[in-house]
Amino acid sequence: MSTIQYFFIIVLILLGYRTVVKWRSRDLRFSEFIFWMALWTAVAIVVVYPKTSTLVANLLGVGRGADLVIYSSLLLIFYLLFRIFMRLKKQDTQITKLVIDSALKENNNHDSKGSN
Repeated sequence: MSTIQYFFIIVLILLGYRTVVKWRSRDLRFSEFIFWMALWTAVAIVVVYPKTSTLVANLLGVGRGADLVIYSSLLLIFYLLFRIFMRLKKQDTQITKLVIDSALKENNNHDSKGSN
């Protein structure tokens, strides 16, 4: 194995460890934990056995393993960006609703104190 492969394996082990820690502290749902651990495992397999990506690419009709890795990575990045965008939109809506509710309660409290 080359130096870069050892480096990536160490990084993947750290990412796997961090994923386990996040799951145990309940920061990740079980489905998210499985997703990330499967991803780290798949990346580790490709790092240790680079020809695996070429084999899978050929089965899927893609010319080179590196192309498959790039296509898959871009797809995953766009999917995760979409999820983040949707979560931020939902959070924005919730914050707006909380601010409106808080302002209405404050206004009602102010009105009821003024009428006494």
